[in-house]
Amino acid sequence: MENKGLNIFNAKFVLARSESATDTDFQGIEGVIAHEYFHNWTGNRITCRDWFQLSLKEGLTVFRDQEFSADMGSRGVKRIEDVRLLRAHQFAEDSGPMAHPVRPDSYIEINNFYTVTVYEKGAEVVRMLYHLLGPEAYRKATDLYFRRHDGEAVTTDDFVRCMEQAGGRDLSQFKRWYSQAGTPALRVSGHYDEHGKSYLLTLEQSTPPTPGQPDKQPLHMPVAVGLLDGRGRDIALRLKGEAMAGGTTRIVELREARQSFCFVDIPERPIPSLLRGFSAPVKLLFDYSDADLMFLMAHDSDGFNRWDAAQALVQRVLLRRISDSTGALPDGFVDAFRRALTDPDADKALLAEVLTLPSESYLGDQMEQVDVDGIHQSREELKRLLASELRTELLAVYHANREQGGYDIASASIARRSLKNLCLGYLAELQDEAVLKLCVEQYRQGHNMTDVMAALSLVAESDTAERT
Repeated sequence: MENKGLNIFNAKFVLARSESATDTDFQGIEGVIAHEYFHNWTGNRITCRDWFQLSLKEGLTVFRDQEFSADMGSRGVKRIEDVRLLRAHQFAEDSGPMAHPVRPDSYIEINNFYTVTVYEKGAEVVRMLYHLLGPEAYRKATDLYFRRHDGEAVTTDDFVRCMEQAGGRDLSQFKRWYSQAGTPALRVSGHYDEHGKSYLLTLEQSTPPTPGQPDKQPLHMPVAVGLLDGRGRDIALRLKGEAMAGGTTRIVELREARQSFCFVDIPERPIPSLLRGFSAPVKLLFDYSDADLMFLMAHDSDGFNRWDAAQALVQRVLLRRISDSTGALPDGFVDAFRRALTDPDADKALLAEVLTLPSESYLGDQMEQVDVDGIHQSREELKRLLASELRTELLAVYHANREQGGYDIASASIARRSLKNLCLGYLAELQDEAVLKLCVEQYRQGHNMTDVMAALSLVAESDTAERT
């Protein structure tokens, strides 16, 4: 709690020892303390005029603590964690009877205001402003906000006005994100003109009705786009009418229900990398083939999209196998995992996320009728198959990332433990005596709670006599 001059914390988020706390616990402490500290400016020195502006302090402060944690660890992994939470909880809230805008217009009980929409979607709204303005203009805008409103109680309109003035932008349409509930669907299609060497990207947005808001207006959203050539390299992007290319990731601004953007000087049919960094809180719909997803999983320079491609691919495979357990895996599926696992330049923390299968609860959310047993069986079988095919590589990566010295919570050490324990988790599916011996050994010799808990959970699920 960010009381001025006397922050109050749950003991779990301020006290920890390596003997009893995991890497996740330490990261939670870092994030929570940062959040409450950042509230000194965004919440205390500048506070809310009324409760309807709650996201002014909470959404903004969540964005600030997310960026801090990304700087302290793996930026790609932090983004994955934040989007996983958003999709699992906020998207569900937005599609149900409790859907409400980031800035609600009424309440019965103020405690009901503390929602994932106000906090997490509110942070995504601030992130979109960051993308629209760019880092330098966004920093000027926040400096203006702090300077102009220090000691005042203000509104989200005051905050956006600072963004407009410092960034030289008209954000009147953008403010609909604060007043309109629901998760937009973003449908994208692409067409390559072989003769003209151009790629036409067409974007369509729609937001389903929500309680009290049957009709929705188009939103102003930043869509980060990249195009990859046949060798997986980013293509320099120049929009039609521009004098020169403006980088390999471009923010295109969607304002209408349907808009097209034409990229020129595209030498070959590209594979699009869409919504890089999850630049807007939407449901992306694009007709990727299995081969496209494996290509992005291997080559996309955007860490979030590499993970998202892997998740989409595995989700597709698992849902197929639920209805047909004898169905063959897509050509190259196992090799895609092998290439990722053996990439010597991979970010280890990101790699652990890329190789993690979607959770059973997430898979259930993708089905009209949830087949609990089918999901569990299909997921376990696929994990066991991958472990069998990649046993040699998994063992090599496990041993290469074992602890060499004392425990520390540096981001590189956390990444090694994450990847090592992921590999051990796959191998344990084989119920192999040598692997179970590794689990028991890690449990007994582990000098940190992260390794101990990882090994203990695997031993507990095994048939080894060591369980007792």
